[in-house]
Amino acid sequence: MRATAPTSTRAASPAQAWRGFYAEDALLTFEGQQVQGRQAIEAKLRDLSFTTTSRVLSNVDSQPLSDGGVLTVVVGRLGFDDSAVDFTETFVQTLTGNHLSLSHHVFRLVVTTVS
Repeated sequence: MRATAPTSTRAASPAQAWRGFYAEDALLTFEGQQVQGRQAIEAKLRDLSFTTTSRVLSNVDSQPLSDGGVLTVVVGRLGFDDSAVDFTETFVQTLTGNHLSLSHHVFRLVVTTVS
């Protein structure tokens, strides 16, 4: 079963990119902050202060789950107007009827500091 998350490299806000993918009781952890419920998640994504100008996916690894869902790990790079930053995200798509929706989603920017 293929993951159905958006993989576009075109400009989009996080809220636009993920709209309609979340289950009603989904859980999002975004940069360490947990938000639960489709409406709360979509509000969180709308409130983010950035929009990306590009999204390049380096790796996408998926595994089927015993309940019919899919576990997916994504590593990539988000481009902004004047910079770029690596990111990683992990999500679980749960099978409901004959369609997959996001039930768990963890997103983290990969920022390294050298001391």
